[in-house]
Amino acid sequence: MRLYFLRATAWSRRRALACALVGSGLALPGIGHAANIVQDPNFSAPIAANWQLQLSASPDPAGAGVLTHGTPDVGNMVGSGSGEVALLATQPAARAAASVRQCVVLNGGATPVTEANYGGRIRIPTAGNTADGSVNAQVEIRFFSDAACTSFIPGTGGNQGRTLTPGVPDDAYWYRVGDAHFLLPPGSVAASVEIRGTVRRVNAGSAASSAFFDDLYIGLNGTTPVELMHFDVE
Repeated sequence: MRLYFLRATAWSRRRALACALVGSGLALPGIGHAANIVQDPNFSAPIAANWQLQLSASPDPAGAGVLTHGTPDVGNMVGSGSGEVALLATQPAARAAASVRQCVVLNGGATPVTEANYGGRIRIPTAGNTADGSVNAQVEIRFFSDAACTSFIPGTGGNQGRTLTPGVPDDAYWYRVGDAHFLLPPGSVAASVEIRGTVRRVNAGSAASSAFFDDLYIGLNGTTPVELMHFDVE
């Protein structure tokens, strides 16, 4: 038979199944959870309703990239997919970047934030990617004092990801990246938070690079977004 259990990361598209399990008594007791505040974390089409392309700008080099709705999906869910970010070869400078980005307005306006639990999944295809360490793919978070993600709060930016070294590009594997206890400076009050899936040049180079991002999540102040996983028992 197949049993289910709850784990601390975020796949909100399985919330309906989680509720069904709770109602049937199959869910494990004593595991707290909270809603993922990211909208459309699973990149269901059309992604333009919640996600935008963001390119690096001054003081970093101007980025050149493309955002598309990728076919690969962490859970192989029909009608879902991922955000595919392609960093183009037309901008070879170090620190040039392209991102899939969302600005999340916090409910209730300005909110004291002490810590964040954020992250997601990254898949790095072998075709079209170098593995010389010149590029990385990462999930990034930034907090802002206004509701439009424009007034950055110093010290509230974090990132977790993978550098494209030999063996990292893989056409099947989804890397799990994130920080369950990202601490903000004392007294931080935010009205919005930005989450990004970014492909960035670490060193100058002319090769194009790309990555798929899926199941991005944010939980605030000790809350734990829920991921429903399964295992088989014979």
